[in-house]
Amino acid sequence: MKLLTLFFMVLLMGCQSAAVNANQTGSSKHQDTHQSQPSLITLTEATNLATEGYVWTLSHSFLDLQEVKLLNPHPTLDVLNQRAIQIAKEHIKAQSDTKSDETLKNVGKNTQIHIRFVTFNDLTDKNHRLIRDTIGDSGCSSNIPIAGTFILIISVNEQGRDIANHFRDMDNSPAKSCLLRKIRRKNYMIYNVDGVPERYTMFLPVTIHGF
Repeated sequence: MKLLTLFFMVLLMGCQSAAVNANQTGSSKHQDTHQSQPSLITLTEATNLATEGYVWTLSHSFLDLQEVKLLNPHPTLDVLNQRAIQIAKEHIKAQSDTKSDETLKNVGKNTQIHIRFVTFNDLTDKNHRLIRDTIGDSGCSSNIPIAGTFILIISVNEQGRDIANHFRDMDNSPAKSCLLRKIRRKNYMIYNVDGVPERYTMFLPVTIHGF
């Protein structure tokens, strides 16, 4: 009876050891698979063209702009195919200008960019949220109280930079000047017409609770 009990204990320990080894092997394979997946960057730009939610996927290397490759060109929107490649190259160049060569080498070639082209309404909503957050976190103050709803008129150039802004019906004050400076420093979504970036102007209602 003791021999039989000992046999079952040895058999049980062997099964447990095999299970642990199997789990460790499976975990290692999962980690290897995860590490081999490309890192992903998502960029968004607005357009006048209907894309029906299509997502452009590009592979690239931070070390060579010529290695940008569009993996799934749209069958009919060739102007956006070309624009997607241009956006990817501009992003890579901007990143390359701000990162060291060693950092770029560590990023490697296993990187993908997803590009979405959305509507002008989407652009307006996103820019409106950005401006509301900017005003809320501005830290601007003034001896002249500012409160109410005002129309912010803002013009954005082809690079997504604020080139002119103005609050309609708001009296001049240090807080107003401070707010316009904060708003001007932000980057806004770019808008393209048939694949070519263009300037645009927004008229946004902005509610200020008081400074």
